[in-house]
Amino acid sequence: MNPLISAASVIAAGLAVGLASIGPGVGQGTAAGQAVEGIRDNQKQRVKYEISFDIFEYEQKREDRLILFKDMGMPIKEKKQLIVRAK
Repeated sequence: MNPLISAASVIAAGLAVGLASIGPGVGQGTAAGQAVEGIRDNQKQRVKYEISFDIFEYEQKREDRLILFKDMGMPIKEKKQLIVRAK
């Protein structure tokens, strides 16, 4: 394969991953901002909001790990073992 094409594809993949991370960041920021406003308005709901944030962050980290292992081209059995170790 042409080295120029190889280099361009690696750069394009990096840009795609970088740009794709902007969406979840903005979404989490918006959700966090609205939750903080809700906590400010209603102090009794504070515990429920904190639990929701923990679950939301866990799901995001788990997805990042799964995408990373998928991109590494590992067999399914190795992916599961690595995910268990990462937790």
